[in-house]
Amino acid sequence: MSNVTPLHAQVNGSPVTIEAVVKWVKDQATKGDMGASVARIRETGLRQMAAQVAPDEPGDALSVLNNIDRLRDRWATKNADAQGDTAKTYASRAKTSIEEYFRWAAAPSDYDPKRSAPRAERKPAAKAALASEIVPPAQHHAPSPQPSNTQTGELRNCPLGQGREPFRYILPKDGLLVRDAMRIAFHLITTCDDYDPTMSPMQVVTTALAPSQ
Repeated sequence: MSNVTPLHAQVNGSPVTIEAVVKWVKDQATKGDMGASVARIRETGLRQMAAQVAPDEPGDALSVLNNIDRLRDRWATKNADAQGDTAKTYASRAKTSIEEYFRWAAAPSDYDPKRSAPRAERKPAAKAALASEIVPPAQHHAPSPQPSNTQTGELRNCPLGQGREPFRYILPKDGLLVRDAMRIAFHLITTCDDYDPTMSPMQVVTTALAPSQ
């Protein structure tokens, strides 16, 4: 991580430990800046990756971050029977948690948990790139005819409540079948922040629909 300085990577002269990052994640959940389920899954990712550090290797947070790909591959080798992208998911959660910890450590009073630094940094660049591509035409031309078979679906949205932005999607012009909706639902489940990769999407649905005891 290029923006981690020695000052941020150490506390009282000692390297930041994975336990320190785990404690920070739990504190974020306690304050309400992070969901409890998200915090649990991030903790699992951190501990799973830290467990892959060999005895003769440094296990501090910065070292884990710098070697996250190798640790991910080790986990995948040791857990060959695990589902699909479990190793990748654990590594991604650990990487994000450590990066966010260091971003917080750099300026605790300015830290905004709802704003991701990489995304914020990409927005100006994206706008600049878009502006550079807009070139006034030398002369006016009649618009090219659109292919007769072009289809545009209907844009719809699904309210999420609690003041959040609604989920938007394009309904295909030729409609959906139930099996299409199931496929979309299973895909969306795997993109959720609190998705547990040790469970299949079907298990998640079954658990959610099970009557509470």
